[in-house]
Amino acid sequence: MIGNNESTFIRTVRIRTTTSDRLAIQQKLERVLQATSLRPIGLPREAIFIVRHIATRRTGTPGWAHAVSVRVDQLAREAVRPINNAAVPVNAQAVIFMDRSELLACLAADWCSGAVVTRWWWQTLFNRVEVADAVIKVWLEAPEHIPMALQWLEAKHLSVPFMQKLSDDSSYNLIAILVRTFGLHELLPLITEDVTSHSAQTVSTEKERTGTNMVEDASNSSVRVHPPWQRWIQDNSADRLSSHRQLLLGVGLMLQRAPIIVRTASFARQVKDWQFSFDHFRSGERTSKHHISVQPAEDYPSADTVLVDAGSESRSPMWVDQISTMKENVSVNRTDLESSESRMEIIPEFSSTVNDTPPSTTEQRISTAEEHVFQSSMQIKIGEKSVEIAEIETWSQFGGVCYFINLGLYLHLYGDFTTPLQPGLDLPIWDFVALIAEQIIGDEITRDPIWSLLAQLAGRAEDEPTGAHFDPPGHDSLSAWLEVLMLTVRPRLQLALGVGNKELPRFFTQPARIVVTATRLDAYFALADLPIEIRLSGLDRDPGWVPAAGKFISFHYE
Repeated sequence: MIGNNESTFIRTVRIRTTTSDRLAIQQKLERVLQATSLRPIGLPREAIFIVRHIATRRTGTPGWAHAVSVRVDQLAREAVRPINNAAVPVNAQAVIFMDRSELLACLAADWCSGAVVTRWWWQTLFNRVEVADAVIKVWLEAPEHIPMALQWLEAKHLSVPFMQKLSDDSSYNLIAILVRTFGLHELLPLITEDVTSHSAQTVSTEKERTGTNMVEDASNSSVRVHPPWQRWIQDNSADRLSSHRQLLLGVGLMLQRAPIIVRTASFARQVKDWQFSFDHFRSGERTSKHHISVQPAEDYPSADTVLVDAGSESRSPMWVDQISTMKENVSVNRTDLESSESRMEIIPEFSSTVNDTPPSTTEQRISTAEEHVFQSSMQIKIGEKSVEIAEIETWSQFGGVCYFINLGLYLHLYGDFTTPLQPGLDLPIWDFVALIAEQIIGDEITRDPIWSLLAQLAGRAEDEPTGAHFDPPGHDSLSAWLEVLMLTVRPRLQLALGVGNKELPRFFTQPARIVVTATRLDAYFALADLPIEIRLSGLDRDPGWVPAAGKFISFHYE
């Protein structure tokens, strides 16, 4: 199998031989496999390619490696993509998932239908592990891909059935790791608090202050708050799920469809209102048999909603141990050197990193949900329904401004993959990049395609001012805050690059091809154009997973 880290995993190799020295055969085979390319030509970096088996003759002889490579390329061309094929042919010799979100979605879909035990590729991956445990483990180990996986399931009308299959502990663990991975520190208290312990009087008092998203029942004894993600979930049966399952589905889909909104403090407050209302009604505290339901407003609810104070003891999530099955070298198990035809199969590596940092209560305004959805996309058919997948490719003369992502991480204005819950600026990291770029390069960058891309990533219209929804801490205006920030940024860049202020623009005026998908941003530069000062400063290092961006970010030099 080929994973998205360009590594190859071989489950079993069986060889017919008359040689009695098994160790010598094993060592020779390992050397040959090390020198053999098993990655199909043109396979996307994120793709996971699984082969059922490959039968060859005269293993290790001259020309064998080439024959294997040719066979792998052929299988890749013939591979079935399960996300687009509900019924994969039983004789399929290879399957391909274009990224890990497809693998998660297909695994969940097959779990719901009971087909996991009949799919040879899942049996290859799990190797007799309990199905339910294996499914949850794989999802927990790839939290960055959960939002897109849920979107795939939503298109297949399987998001709610999947939630129903989850146990209480599994749904809790998934929402907990999702919140931590994406740095949603405003939501963190809501997954560790038992809000049902608070009195209805608290809600009533707050309702009098706001009264925008709830209504009393006929006996004036209870309230009902609609979930803030209601407009993003197409299946009306989702409201019958438990609170943690609804939270997982709602937040997961909004991270894909409305990532700016889901990060706001006002959204977290509305989740708290809904959670209290939901638990209150489900716990039997309602004294009337009837209640009045409020339809959600046409626009996204305002920030003036009910606030229920935090209260009781926290619940500790049941974390799974961090898994790492990556191997640097291909190895062959001696017990598998038996008389049989060769069989090559793959086991992918999945890993997760979590970190806990106290949440922030800083607030930012929000705009309507439609402004936070990618405008450029491609449609993929699933049966009679299409899924909109964000995929953008841009050529820019100022690709070097992507280095400002590392600048924001270095200045601790945003958390990185080691500190996902570090409360950083409420300014979208893409707006941070745009503001710094304009200060360093000037107005010229506003006429480059990257300016439009940054606006899309930040969830705002092109004609909307950069940072329009940012409330600068300790300053009356964005310009005043930015002026103070640049007093730190300019000297730091000059010191790191060893140049004067007037020379800064040329280091970020680098042509680049930028490709954005649901989970990645990849910037491709010409190696010959890379200034040595950028390399020495460390600004060109791969940021990796950036919670504030909700993406893996990588720089490539060709």
